[in-house]
Amino acid sequence: MQPAVFWTREDKSILCKLCLRRCKITKAGFCKVRIVKDSKLYTKNYLKFQLEEKSVEECNLFHFKPFTKSIEISSIGYNFPKSYKNVKETKKYTTEKLLSEIRKIKAENVVFSFEPIIYFESFYKVVKFIFREGLNNIFSSNCYFPSQLAKIIGKYCSVALINIYSSLSEKYYKEELNVENIKPIIKTSLALKKQGMHLEFVNYITKYSDY
Repeated sequence: MQPAVFWTREDKSILCKLCLRRCKITKAGFCKVRIVKDSKLYTKNYLKFQLEEKSVEECNLFHFKPFTKSIEISSIGYNFPKSYKNVKETKKYTTEKLLSEIRKIKAENVVFSFEPIIYFESFYKVVKFIFREGLNNIFSSNCYFPSQLAKIIGKYCSVALINIYSSLSEKYYKEELNVENIKPIIKTSLALKKQGMHLEFVNYITKYSDY
């Protein structure tokens, strides 16, 4: 386990400030990967990834570096109750091993996906390393996290792929994702744009979607 970031002690629990769930944790958070031990917060998914070779279009990006190769990095843990990709099997990677895998397939883009904010400690270590290699870092997220983190993300990522559901239907977010207010998602998306990042959106259609 790795010490986690963005938390404070609150009475007999730990208040996690990484995403907008703001979990008060005594054992494990909503994501199931941030846990309390000896009155401190730790993450269980540090540098544990699933890698997948894809074209940039297969990553749902259609206006950035067309026809280039990408490697998608994902990990366990999610801050929405329904994940649209179930990441079960991961392997532990060093930054050097990751770079070796990227070079092996001659990828130009590295897509941090499903859900990078939940493996933020791993993301931060890896993204800085890859940034120095001159690759394109892409942050694919539901944007359900504090807008203040946009400055850190924008420093090392050139693209934000924002995943929304049912055209941001408030009913869907409330009833299916247990999100009472969608305004912070919009605020965080705008904060990423202010960092000069290229933004694209992918809309997952459900029965709640407006056509």
